[in-house]
Amino acid sequence: MMSVLSAGVVTAVGHRVAETAASVASGICRYRATKLIGTRPKPIVAAPVLPLGPDLEGAVRGMRLARPALAECVGSGAGEGGRMALILCTRHRAFPMPPPPRLSLFDDLERLDQAWRPLVELVCAELEQVHGIVVAPEHRIELARGQAGGLAALSLAEELLASGAVERCLVGGVEGACEARTLEWLDLRAAIDAPGAPAIVSGDAAAFVLLGPERPERVGLEGSFRPGTTEPGGALAAAALDLVERARARGIRVSTLLCDLNGERRRALAHSVAMLRAFGPDVPARSEPVGSFGDVGAAWGSVALALGAHLAARAGQAVLCMGSSYDERPAQELAAASVRAATEMLGHTAAAVDTGSVRREGPVAPASTTEVLVQGQGDLHASALLTPPSRGSREATEGT
Repeated sequence: MMSVLSAGVVTAVGHRVAETAASVASGICRYRATKLIGTRPKPIVAAPVLPLGPDLEGAVRGMRLARPALAECVGSGAGEGGRMALILCTRHRAFPMPPPPRLSLFDDLERLDQAWRPLVELVCAELEQVHGIVVAPEHRIELARGQAGGLAALSLAEELLASGAVERCLVGGVEGACEARTLEWLDLRAAIDAPGAPAIVSGDAAAFVLLGPERPERVGLEGSFRPGTTEPGGALAAAALDLVERARARGIRVSTLLCDLNGERRRALAHSVAMLRAFGPDVPARSEPVGSFGDVGAAWGSVALALGAHLAARAGQAVLCMGSSYDERPAQELAAASVRAATEMLGHTAAAVDTGSVRREGPVAPASTTEVLVQGQGDLHASALLTPPSRGSREATEGT
């Protein structure tokens, strides 16, 4: 169990946690037509954070989103002092579906991927130069795991805090999906995958939550994640049920679900299975913030944690957040990607790659959670449980 010390959020409907929470609760929607023409042909609809235009791309866009969220989260000085780790969640390293051949518009997608690579170092520079917080190189972790990354990262954060390696852990997520090339690619993919169906509405967002050891006067937090299974919804159901059973054992009833439903049929099926298995016929009230600020991809987990902590602190509700990441690359490419990711993030020596398995030489990561998450291989499903602080505590409502 951990505690939420503070949080910061930027979305299309708010540049602070309270603003975004109020907008979502009020049903405010910031979908808008962009100047980009899609395959229908109609203007592509998205939920950008204004005034960022679609021409601003890569880590530059990411930092424009991250900067105010960081300031809200750590600028208050919540939990100040002591060693801190950074776990930053980003989109999958490779686009899961290659563009059609001879389509020159997408020849530079690899360059766009490269343009996002400096984001972790830029966030660390912002923390040091603006907020006076130095994150040691060994405590800088990037999880390129998409939507479930921010929720799955909690297991890694808890291990770092429990080991005494750090005293605080900053978990964040940044997604700048409203950049031109990403929007055009996603629009094309929707046209190929489901002709005639509406494309997913992508959104910009950044969010950070600062975590520390368990304190009764703060919002409590614990997470659970599972790798994907062949059974639709099975892994997400297992992660959710794990936390629901822990809550029931302590006499806590989940009041609200925060879901990452975005219009995909597979995601709707997985959530339906998970909710029925975890709660049976007594499913709590469900909130789907994507309807306000769009599908925010890799930022979803951190955004959900910040909104959940706000609900838990202000309304005294126990909140369950759920998220899924789908990795559609072929098995051979997945295996190669896991070796590359481990090599880049942890300094491992890559060895042979077999379809469906990976053999490695060199040092092994000290924690299995690190190994599973950082490799970036396959589908990932995760949940997080946020519980209200002890009654009568004022301090709990100040940071979140």
